[in-house]
Amino acid sequence: MISLRLVAAVSLVNSTTPYVYDLRTQTYSQPGFAYQMLQRTLTVNSAALGSLVTEKMIEMEKRDPLPAGTPLSQLIDIGMKDQTLAPTVLSELMEALGTQRQWVAKRSTKIPALLIYPPLDSRC
Repeated sequence: MISLRLVAAVSLVNSTTPYVYDLRTQTYSQPGFAYQMLQRTLTVNSAALGSLVTEKMIEMEKRDPLPAGTPLSQLIDIGMKDQTLAPTVLSELMEALGTQRQWVAKRSTKIPALLIYPPLDSRC
């Protein structure tokens, strides 16, 4: 099982976590948070992430596209090396975990992913 845990989720929605405007997507992103989330995810789930692969080619700014069949651990490494790419990498990682069909080790079952987050209640 792959587990992803948010810490202090309320800070993601109350403007206390640094954010930047992404002109390409016309949204606000939080590269520092995305970087930390990728770091924690890889630390806790490195074995499982090394056996799951991307299903499609992934386009990213400032680098060549990532080909389909790339282990998810390598995808995360990209966001770890360049924090500006971390939000894109985190988004692609979440999509890949939700749509997994292929594995490097050719397992017959999917690896479940669990997202754990604390309540958004600011009193927590």
